[in-house]
Amino acid sequence: MAHIYPVSEVIDDIQQLCNSLSTQKKVAELLGISEAYLTHLLRGHRQPGRKVLEKLGWQKVVGYKRKEKIDHGWHP
Repeated sequence: MAHIYPVSEVIDDIQQLCNSLSTQKKVAELLGISEAYLTHLLRGHRQPGRKVLEKLGWQKVVGYKRKEKIDHGWHP
């Protein structure tokens, strides 16, 4: 199974892109988003959507985990 990363890793990639391109305006244009949305991402107020993730080479993965065993009379 592939390693799962926290959203902070994606934000770090966005911040590195901002550093290399010099302005947030250029990054927003590259990602096809508004500067306001970019600011919300960088400040942690919003999480990146599918379009941003795809452009950066990321994919959101959601999973489930079984809680501790509960004896409810049947077992899957």
